[in-house]
Amino acid sequence: MRILPYPATVISLVLLTLGAAMALRYRVVEPASIGLLCDPGTGPWWCQLRAAVVMLFGSGALGLLSLVTGILSHLLDWRGMAVLALAAGAAGLVLYNADTAAAGFVIGLLRAVRR
Repeated sequence: MRILPYPATVISLVLLTLGAAMALRYRVVEPASIGLLCDPGTGPWWCQLRAAVVMLFGSGALGLLSLVTGILSHLLDWRGMAVLALAAGAAGLVLYNADTAAAGFVIGLLRAVRR
């Protein structure tokens, strides 16, 4: 099995994360029918999972994760952490954490392209 080169791997990971975040937002979080089904607390088992996801991005966790890992990737000079900043930033941009996620995404991108 051949492993993709670094840029292609990073772009693929970011696009996959972005697609998963968009699916989560537009298929699970935003539809009013799902919100009404889960609101009384007597919905299916996945309503608790949905509530946890809403709390996760309601607290700004994805944006903070992206920002912290972006800064640490520069301080520790570690590309792997920059890739995590890119993935968390892409998800945070879609899932309502655009302010801090954008900063973390750019910081991670700067470290990812640096040699």
